[in-house]
Amino acid sequence: MNGCSFARGAELRDPAADAWPALLARDLGVPLVSLARDGASNRRIVRTSASSLGAVCRERGVAPEAALTLVAWTSLPRAEFFSPRDDAEGIERPPDLEVDRNWRRIGPWRLAAGHAPSKAFYDHLWSETGQLAGFLLDWVLLDAFLRGAGFDARYAYSFPVVGADEEPARPFVELLAGVRALGGVPPQPGAAFHELAEGLPRGPTGHPLEVAHRRFGDEVRRWLADG
Repeated sequence: MNGCSFARGAELRDPAADAWPALLARDLGVPLVSLARDGASNRRIVRTSASSLGAVCRERGVAPEAALTLVAWTSLPRAEFFSPRDDAEGIERPPDLEVDRNWRRIGPWRLAAGHAPSKAFYDHLWSETGQLAGFLLDWVLLDAFLRGAGFDARYAYSFPVVGADEEPARPFVELLAGVRALGGVPPQPGAAFHELAEGLPRGPTGHPLEVAHRRFGDEVRRWLADG
């Protein structure tokens, strides 16, 4: 499992037990390995999936084709960059994975703190259409990598993805035909966890709480059961 704070279960009393991936794994009777990280970008999800899933299977003694690999895509405006300099964000978060060492997060929440790389990214590099096309290209490449390695890859959305049926994203959507994603590609309205949690209890920083995690976990389980 890989994703952002919505997959890790930020603001839950017991994320290891109550986050929707944990609930899903318990319902399916399988062990869970979560690579999810708070504030993760889609590029981070791609990077850590490609670099870590093979090792996870070897450590667990599981063949890739026997592992259900579930990716929950996150918010498009996020990014990351590599720098050996200390880049403390002044917030508490779970420890990073070793493969995250020196990778720094770029996100809208960092602008208020005066984070210079985030400001430079949004001032000079950010493009809504470019970020969308880049995300879909990353998805095409990750899915080809996972299928080539024998993984059974499935996908869901933590946040809505809009505009994927327009240029320059459309060619990449066509390349994703046949990919198994909850809500389809491009996703149908209402398919994302953020949308499903509308009107349900959330924590102080906006993360869905236990009721929403249970509902989304049930939605994913039903979707998987349908093939």
